Amino acid sequence: MIVVRAVVLLSLALGAQVGHARLWPASVRYVDVMVLPVLWYATTRSQRSAILVGCVAGLTFDAWFRVGVFGLGGFIKTFLGWAAGAVGSRIDLNPQVNRFAAAFAFTWLQGPLELGLLRLIDQVTEPARPLEWTVRAAITAVAVLAVFPILERTWGGDRDSRYPGRG
Repeated sequence: MIVVRAVVLLSLALGAQVGHARLWPASVRYVDVMVLPVLWYATTRSQRSAILVGCVAGLTFDAWFRVGVFGLGGFIKTFLGWAAGAVGSRIDLNPQVNRFAAAFAFTWLQGPLELGLLRLIDQVTEPARPLEWTVRAAITAVAVLAVFPILERTWGGDRDSRYPGRG
């Protein structure tokens, strides 16, 4: 059942990403809907599920939107899922302020990670754009505050009961 929920959530996120990219093509730089399932699984499920959802979300994003290095988004979102899952297992990310801060921080970190990885593999990169990263992080954090309560009402926000202390 968890796999079905993940596929449904990733499909909805991809549909939203494709929809707004179709209406406003430049929005792909500023709105990253595919990070929402990663953060959802990092805050409500285990770190392992956040890693797997991050990998699938990143590779799906790469397949649909990235022209350059395939797999870079998959690696970045996998790392994001690992880091967010680690933080989510130690700090309660369910209060709105914590969700906003986590979504903002982890989404903002995607920009420097992508820039560093592209430079690491000797790809031509654009100059660093911290303002663009900040706008994308703010939009994603607001989307988290809007979407996560709907997901909680639909599927519940309880953690996986196999892990003690995560209830």
